[in-house]
Amino acid sequence: MAYAAITSLMRTIRQSMELIGCDLQPFYKKLESLRAILEKSCNITGDLEALTSLEAEIAEVAYTTEDTVDSESRNIFLAQNLQKRSRAMWELFFLLELALECIDSTMEQWMAISDSMKDLKLQTYSLASLPDHVVEPAENIMVGHETEFEMMLDQLARGERELEVVSIVGMGGIGKTTLATKLYSDRCIMSRFDIRAKVTVSQEYCARNVLLGLLSSISDEPDDQLADQLQKLLKGKRYLVVIDDIWTTEAWDDIKLCFPDCNNGSRILLTTRNVEVAEYASSEDERIHVNKLVELWVVEGFLNEEEGKSIEDVAKTCINELIDRSLIFIRDLSFCGTIEICGMHDVIRELCLREARNMNFVNVIGKKSDQNSCAQSMLCSFKSRSRISIHNEEGLAWCRNSEAHSIIMMGGFKFFTLELSFKLVRVLDLSMTSCEIFPSGIHSLIHLRYLALSIYPRLGPYPGSSYEAIPLSLIDMISSLCYLQTLKLYPCLSRFECPFILPSEILTMPQLRNLHLAWNYLRNHELTEKCLVLKNLQYLRGLNPRYCTGSFLRLFPNLKRLQIFGVQEDFLDCKYLFALRYLYELEKLEFGNLRRRHFRKTDVPMFLPPPDAFPPNLKNLTFNGNFVLAVKELSIVGKLPKLEVLELSNNAFKGNEWEVVEEGFPRLKFLFLNRVHIQYWRASSDHFPYLERLFLRNCRYLDSIPQDFADITTLALIDIRRCQQSVGNSAKQIQQHIQDNYGSSIEVHTHDLF
Repeated sequence: MAYAAITSLMRTIRQSMELIGCDLQPFYKKLESLRAILEKSCNITGDLEALTSLEAEIAEVAYTTEDTVDSESRNIFLAQNLQKRSRAMWELFFLLELALECIDSTMEQWMAISDSMKDLKLQTYSLASLPDHVVEPAENIMVGHETEFEMMLDQLARGERELEVVSIVGMGGIGKTTLATKLYSDRCIMSRFDIRAKVTVSQEYCARNVLLGLLSSISDEPDDQLADQLQKLLKGKRYLVVIDDIWTTEAWDDIKLCFPDCNNGSRILLTTRNVEVAEYASSEDERIHVNKLVELWVVEGFLNEEEGKSIEDVAKTCINELIDRSLIFIRDLSFCGTIEICGMHDVIRELCLREARNMNFVNVIGKKSDQNSCAQSMLCSFKSRSRISIHNEEGLAWCRNSEAHSIIMMGGFKFFTLELSFKLVRVLDLSMTSCEIFPSGIHSLIHLRYLALSIYPRLGPYPGSSYEAIPLSLIDMISSLCYLQTLKLYPCLSRFECPFILPSEILTMPQLRNLHLAWNYLRNHELTEKCLVLKNLQYLRGLNPRYCTGSFLRLFPNLKRLQIFGVQEDFLDCKYLFALRYLYELEKLEFGNLRRRHFRKTDVPMFLPPPDAFPPNLKNLTFNGNFVLAVKELSIVGKLPKLEVLELSNNAFKGNEWEVVEEGFPRLKFLFLNRVHIQYWRASSDHFPYLERLFLRNCRYLDSIPQDFADITTLALIDIRRCQQSVGNSAKQIQQHIQDNYGSSIEVHTHDLF
């Protein structure tokens, strides 16, 4: 808790230095040394009450200091004369001195207690980190497993009425079987279930032996109809089945139909070394969208900055470490192999929530499936910097006037008018809540780092246009949020055909890293002296092509990802494309085309500039919409020197034949075709010499994949969904050819062919 608070304060001080240009490095270095002590200190067992109390004091001072640094730095930034600026700077230095003295004094007390307890052993709640010697008889349950035992006992004996699969995952020899056996033999479990059975599967398993093993726990009369008999014996009974040491999803498939769901609270307890098996057997897990998680970690200040790495890269390294330790698992990959969605099993999630609530770090309010009810949530101190997830309006009522650090609204409250009484909030996510207008109190939330809104306003005409527009007049004041790093504005779905009308002041927030917009126009798009060079901006989504001028794009020198989005008439002038060359750091570029019902029926083709007009470091390119690119335009795309990823979706190019010409795509690794209307695809292996993955979606007219692709030595995966059967057959032929001629194999996945 103290470590996270000090890290967050360090991040705030660095942001302050970037904003106002003051040298606060001595304060930063002092905090860095204090954090190092916390990081290297021994985690100790025993009576931790004194240490925990001191850490809470350190955290509270750090969080209060963050708010002070924000306020005083903002005063310096907005000061209109030298006298006011100097006074605000003096206040900032004085308050930082006092805060550091207080933290330093408390740290001395903390170290004195810590030093006296260094000889005590490490306590851990991580099943995966227990040493081998803890595997003991069930009556001697391992020290450090009490929390997992209690959590799993609660989930087995209580929980929902539906049949649930509960998994214990970890490497061999860490005590999975011992924990499962202890649960199986617990008195509460014995009295809870009508039938208990257990069996060991192992790596070399036989389905018949597994069924016989289960039946021997229940009945002495096995016969040839083993699966049927097992199901009949379990039907109508509340049962617990322990399946120990299961290795593969195939093994689970062989036995899963034997376990009926009688809606009476039956449970299956698995132990496995393979997180994929646990995920496969139970879909009872939480979905974690990686991009959003990274954005939240960045703005929360949790992450240590590392030399030569962006803070986003540091976050992704942390995610990979969590995956390696089996605390979360990969659920969905993008077609180019990046992690999009992770999962977390219910047992681990409940453990994390329990610890977070005990520390008043996170509170989930109003979700029935969570043990933390609204009434229980009142026990937490809303004077502290908690993070709150709210799932209904009743839950919101408990949190008014809180000093919460982060508020994420998970409920879909239609036409919700928010009373913005969270004056210290840094993360405010209302993306699942429909706001009638841009909330008037947003500009007073000066500590905001992350803001996501879904707007459902009244409509009015946009001057000089036939469009009905969404006026956002109150957003003019958003430039006062000088610490804002992520801004997301979503339209309600029923108004998606209406653009936002935004002020150019949206581009005057110096800390902005992520800007996500829907279809929009700038009310005054001429650049003014107020417009800043946004050196921190990494991702800009929803830039209208009308504003892709050289002078405009030069405002974003470090931009990594860009989506250009508009209706077809916005793309009529292709001169804007030539200015893209100024985005030297851009790696991912997407063109998105919104087709409106009232627009002309004739599609207007898009013409591309020469390859040297594109960003020089571009690796990933997407055309999504009715751009009706000619085949010769795609040859320009193929000449981009560093292009590795190409996506063509929703009638992105015209014609029923794609004949790849000239050099093709010499560096392309990943190709995604979705709802393109080609019937014939003419290409050779020489056109895609480094292709690794080919994804085809909804290509309903395509007859086959070029057979010469069998000679692409790098090809590893072909994934086909909702295409003709002949496309799937051609992929199987390529797979067979590679196996016969090269002695290697590729994966071929087919779904919903017709």
